[in-house]
Amino acid sequence: MWRGLCIITNTVSNGLFENIVKSLITTSLSQIQFDALVMFTYNAGTVFSRLRSAINNDNGMNMSTIGHIWESYNTVKGAYLQGLENRRMDEFELFSTGDYIR
Repeated sequence: MWRGLCIITNTVSNGLFENIVKSLITTSLSQIQFDALVMFTYNAGTVFSRLRSAINNDNGMNMSTIGHIWESYNTVKGAYLQGLENRRMDEFELFSTGDYIR
């Protein structure tokens, strides 16, 4: 367990997830939006191509579309998980409103 914790801590402190978001998102983001995407990337991995497309949209970000896509990442191996739905809702709330408090 200790080794796993060291690997996770090292990965986070080396900025891996921040760098992933920086490399995939071309649109200007607020610090809060960036933080929310880093959390999403840490929790969901880099599987968010539909979300990335909606955020990088040339016509601007449509929060309704982004929210719908964001919250659709609520399954593991095809099985819906309420806890994952709750996490996605919290992440999107941060992204869209800047509300760090839950």
